[in-house]
Amino acid sequence: MASLTPAAAEGLVASLQRAQAELDFIANRLEEEFSRSCRKGEINTLSLLTRLNRLKRELPGLQDECQAVLQAKQELVDAVKAGLGANTEQLRTLQRRAGIPTDAASEETCAAFTAAVKEHDSQLQVQCAAFGEIDRQQLNQAFLQSALS
Repeated sequence: MASLTPAAAEGLVASLQRAQAELDFIANRLEEEFSRSCRKGEINTLSLLTRLNRLKRELPGLQDECQAVLQAKQELVDAVKAGLGANTEQLRTLQRRAGIPTDAASEETCAAFTAAVKEHDSQLQVQCAAFGEIDRQQLNQAFLQSALS
């Protein structure tokens, strides 16, 4: 194999740079001509295609971000359910020990919270019944489906 001299390498790089500049110039001219050929009120298909390609490149990153947000949200929901349930039980215990009667409003609030948690869990179980054992990601997907439907 022949070795490439520095002068030849510089010449090759310069030639490739000229070719790239010519291609960029031609692409710009084609874009300008295409934009001029579109009448007012018509959709510029070139810009639409360019935007579509950009969205295709961005979509995987957005999907990853969405999964991360779903994961964090599910962890927060789990923590809030556990925390509120434990706090409610602790409050009831303290009220009983102190001899403070519970009022109807607090009982209704507690019952509404418990019912909402059970409804949430039952929706997820219905969505996940076909899967059998599921992992956290499948749980997030099922929750998203139940929230959207």
